[in-house]
Amino acid sequence: MENLKITKNEKRFIQLLIDGFTDREIAVKMGYSYSTIRSICHILLIKSDSKNRPQLVSWAYKNKIVK
Repeated sequence: MENLKITKNEKRFIQLLIDGFTDREIAVKMGYSYSTIRSICHILLIKSDSKNRPQLVSWAYKNKIVK
């Protein structure tokens, strides 16, 4: 992970995704709109060079973003 900056909110999004929450549920838990959550996901997919959410989760574990 080449000094990639992941924000607290991005980490929290990944953890909630791993915990099985939908985007709408994550939006409520984080206090953001559904579209903001979709944007966070999109940004993370780009940052991690992932094609989909399972790849994003795998990347997060491999790079110790989450435990």
